Amino acid sequence: MELKDILKQIHRTIEVKNSRDYKYQDMADYIGVNPRTYGEYLRGGIAPLAMKTLLDMLSNLDDADIVHIVRLWEETQKEGEK
Repeated sequence: MELKDILKQIHRTIEVKNSRDYKYQDMADYIGVNPRTYGEYLRGGIAPLAMKTLLDMLSNLDDADIVHIVRLWEETQKEGEK
C-alpha cells in the first residue's frame, strides 16, 4: 500500500468518526501544511520522508505499543495547547 492510500484511508476514517466532510483546507490546517501540499500527498505527487519513516518504524511494533505511543503524542500535544 502506498503512502497516498494510507493518507486517504486516514482522511476518510476521520470523516466517518466525526460525521462530517473535511476539505483539503481543513485537513491541511489541522496537520499544518499548505492545502496544495496536502493535495499532493493524496495524489502521490510527493511523499514526505518523515511520514514514510514513521510508518516504517510503527510497522515493527505490536498494536499495544502503537496505541501507547500515539496516546503519548496526543497527551504531549494537549499539554502544548495549554
